[in-house]
Amino acid sequence: MKNKYFGLFITIVTLVSSCSKKLDQLPISTATTETFYKQPSDFIQGVNAIYNSLRGYPDRLLFLSEVRSDNIYPTNDVGRDPDPINNFSLGIAPNVYVEEAWNANFNGIFKANTVLDQIGKNGSYVGSTALATRLTAEARFLRAFFYFDLVRYYGKVPVIDHPMVASEAVTISRSPVADVYTFIIDDLQFAVANLPTNFSGAFPAYGATDVGRATKYAAEAILARVYMTRSGPTYGIEGPGMGLNEWSLALPLLQDIINSGLFVFNPAVYSFPVPATGIFSYSNQSPATNKEAIFDVIYLTGQTPVLGATFPWQLVPQAYFNGLPAGNPSLGGALGTPSVSNNLLNSYAANDTRKASTFHTTPYSNLGTVDLHAFFRKYLDTTKIPASRFDWGINFIAIRYTDDHGIK
Repeated sequence: MKNKYFGLFITIVTLVSSCSKKLDQLPISTATTETFYKQPSDFIQGVNAIYNSLRGYPDRLLFLSEVRSDNIYPTNDVGRDPDPINNFSLGIAPNVYVEEAWNANFNGIFKANTVLDQIGKNGSYVGSTALATRLTAEARFLRAFFYFDLVRYYGKVPVIDHPMVASEAVTISRSPVADVYTFIIDDLQFAVANLPTNFSGAFPAYGATDVGRATKYAAEAILARVYMTRSGPTYGIEGPGMGLNEWSLALPLLQDIINSGLFVFNPAVYSFPVPATGIFSYSNQSPATNKEAIFDVIYLTGQTPVLGATFPWQLVPQAYFNGLPAGNPSLGGALGTPSVSNNLLNSYAANDTRKASTFHTTPYSNLGTVDLHAFFRKYLDTTKIPASRFDWGINFIAIRYTDDHGIK
């Protein structure tokens, strides 16, 4: 599992030499794209690097979905990074999260295209056709995942199906939303047909050490979401909704996930504190045991380099951490107060146990004053605070069984 998060840094080297012979030689001391992929483990490591591009995905959802919604409002005395999202600013330059979403997704797409290109060129080094097919399916699933993220935020985006240098990339125009979706659906249909169903198969299928990789059911869930998103209204813009009424295409995919018997509704969803068997418990992190998780972004705390999560504290005020009995000002948290809307808080019934574990609603000390703003604490366990705010040990369920099947 650890290998999945070890980043793959590939340097593309252009040789400049005054020699008149053999100007196309590659340096034997430095790994390049052309020299790296020579054995099965190299291709597996290349795919692992694509998964690594998911690391910031949960943080992105919090800011570009929750903050942009009517659920959470940053309350700041001075300008902070979430402010342009909260204020629906039209400028691109100050919107750091808008820029991050674009760069991170296309970085993942570049990695996926690189692996797919090398499998096509050097497939004989993969070791077997079955492994090459599985790795291709993983790369195409992840490429579709990134493109689906992009089309929902930006609508039209450039469709890029091969690795290219920056000078070439800037010449690619944005494709119509319909073309982006065609590309996504093609990738996901290949993934559905070629990804393993679980983590008990023999190599080159998934074994116990591969828990967390994309499965057939993860691909089906994303493909169902694609059809449902395309079925949404257009709102008069070229955005993710296309008004196509494709609900009937999503239904058999979701039914196949249900009928697999691999996933279950976990009644221990919330309480406060979250029980060890709860969906979001730090003690229930393995997708092999957490039967709500169809696809996780998995994090490992206490590693070098740091492989933990940052999303648990992103909407928790720094002042709250400072006021804890073992306060740690250097740990940090959100600057300002990301306040939860009263409308959202009041939508919970008095006996709804989810409320206490999702929101902090009691007063706390903030720089010598009492702060009454409620804030989002869904992923926060104050008994699990790490040494670094970049190293929280909780996974993020990117595709959850009950989310995709209407069970709340």
